[in-house]
Amino acid sequence: MDSQRPLVIFDLDGTLVDSRHDIAAALNVSLEGIGCVRRPEAELFCQIGRPLLDIYLEIGVPGDRDAAERAMTLYRDYFHEHCADRSRLYPGVVETLRDLRRDFRLAVATTKQGRMAERVVERLGLRPFFDRVQGTDGFAAKPHPAIILLLLERFGLPATRAVMVGDTAADVLAGRRAGVFSVGVTYGIGGEDELRQAGADRLASDFPILAGIVRARLNVAPD
Repeated sequence: MDSQRPLVIFDLDGTLVDSRHDIAAALNVSLEGIGCVRRPEAELFCQIGRPLLDIYLEIGVPGDRDAAERAMTLYRDYFHEHCADRSRLYPGVVETLRDLRRDFRLAVATTKQGRMAERVVERLGLRPFFDRVQGTDGFAAKPHPAIILLLLERFGLPATRAVMVGDTAADVLAGRRAGVFSVGVTYGIGGEDELRQAGADRLASDFPILAGIVRARLNVAPD
C-alpha cells in the first residue's frame, strides 16, 4: 500500500449507513430494561452519534450514573445481535467507496466502540474498503478531535492530506479542530443549517457527490 496516498475519513451512522431504526430499537430495549418508558423512534433519532452515557443521563436516568451504565450494557448486548436488522447502506456508498479506494486510503471514525463498529461494517459488507475502522475507545468522543488526530498519526499524514466526511455538527467540528477539510452530508441525522453553523467546508446532498469533492480538495485525478 502506497503510504503517500491521502486519507478520507468517514463517520459511520448517518453517513455510510442508515442505522436509525436499529439504534432506536436498542435504545428502547435498554431504557425498558432499567425501568424507563419507551420513546418514539423519531425522538431517539436525534440522539444518534452521541456517547451512550450522555444519552441515558439526559433522556433516561438523569444523575443516576449506575443506572445509565446498566443501560449501556443492555444496549450493547442487544445491539451486538441486532445491529443490522433494518440498517441499510445509503445509495451509492459501495460504488463510491470502490472508486475512492483506488486512489485514497479510507477509514471510519465513529463514536461506537471499536468492536461494535467492526461488526456493523463487516455485516454490511464494507470491511474490504477500509484500512482502519476506528471506534471511540478510551478517549474523548467527537466533537473532540482525538479520533481524527489518532488516525492522522497512525497513517503518518498531515491534516492537509485528509478529508473528514460526516452528517452531524460533531463530525464537522472534530474534523475542523484537527485541521482537516470537512464535508457535511445533508441526507443523514444532522440538517444543512446545523452543518453550516459548525463550519463545514463543503456540503454534499448524496454520497456519490463526495468523490468529486474529495478529488478536487486533495488534487487527485481519477485513474
